Amino acid sequence: MFRASDIIDLPVLSLKAGRRLCTVKSLILDTSTNKIYGFLCKERLVKRCIDIVPYKSLIRLDFNGVTVYDGSAFKRVSINTILDNTINFDKLAGKFILNNDGELIGRITDIYFEALSGKITSYEISEGYFDDFINGRKIINCLNKDDFLLKQLVNNIKNTYIK
Repeated sequence: MFRASDIIDLPVLSLKAGRRLCTVKSLILDTSTNKIYGFLCKERLVKRCIDIVPYKSLIRLDFNGVTVYDGSAFKRVSINTILDNTINFDKLAGKFILNNDGELIGRITDIYFEALSGKITSYEISEGYFDDFINGRKIINCLNKDDFLLKQLVNNIKNTYIK
């Protein structure tokens, strides 16, 4: 089990070349499947595009880095292109979450996902610094789609992955 914050700033390594290709800048989440779509690695402002490593292209994921076969694993996407049903983790982190009754639960601080499948298993929720210190952060399990209102939150940030 990994957290999004554990993956950000890890190197993307090439198995074929045996070298570092880039660094993970953010995660891109697929809201339709509740899985990790891929990793945002490079933003090329001059060419107005970004490079994404799709999760299905990974050979290995551990705390030392993200391993792909070679540079062909990258998917280059125009900044103006919006990937359907995706959201950048940076856009999701810090958003307030309400329960079914409209009561404030807290803010999203992190997500947990399975390494093999990329399936998002739970969300880490903060109620504030003082409450985090006294009681710790809440973990909301989202294996059952009824347990979490991610779709409702995503509708407010509709299909964006650019800072």
